[in-house]
Amino acid sequence: MAAWRRWYLAAGPWRGYFNCPLLLGDGPRAVSSRRPPTAPAARWLADHLAAQLAPTGTLCLLDLDPLLGVQTAAELSAAGRAHAVLVVARWAYAEALLPTDPLQRMLIQTSRRLRPAPVPNASVVFVLDRARTASFDRPAGDRRADNRYRLLPGDLPNLATLRQAGMQRVITITSTSLAEPKGHPCAR
Repeated sequence: MAAWRRWYLAAGPWRGYFNCPLLLGDGPRAVSSRRPPTAPAARWLADHLAAQLAPTGTLCLLDLDPLLGVQTAAELSAAGRAHAVLVVARWAYAEALLPTDPLQRMLIQTSRRLRPAPVPNASVVFVLDRARTASFDRPAGDRRADNRYRLLPGDLPNLATLRQAGMQRVITITSTSLAEPKGHPCAR
């Protein structure tokens, strides 16, 4: 529950959109107390976005592999560049289509880096789960729980809410929109 609280507080004024059932309950079987190293892709993306988030109000949607999105949002929060909001409605099941243990571990470990106090600028980063609607070929008798989900209209702020909050632009980052320099560790 401590990780849930840290992520919830990091969302700042956007807490009403916070949704992450993976942080409820017992969590994964083993979580290291050490802070995991940030993946080079997350560090690069956070550095790249940091300049774009300030000084104007910007909403950034990270629609990526959730491990990358979570690490990037934690980096931006720790640096005081943006509020971090999880919109990752993936439910934890022992046997599920979308794996949960690695993501739960990452959420718990990165929560220790989050900035609980209000972020001085008006920017916010929403972490979405790119795998939420993934297609699967399921053989007959596949007993895994289907923990995929769809976003609903109320899961993200509407235009009126964004304007009222002073948001001046929206940036959407997807796996196909990343433009890392050639030779960078993240380049595909």
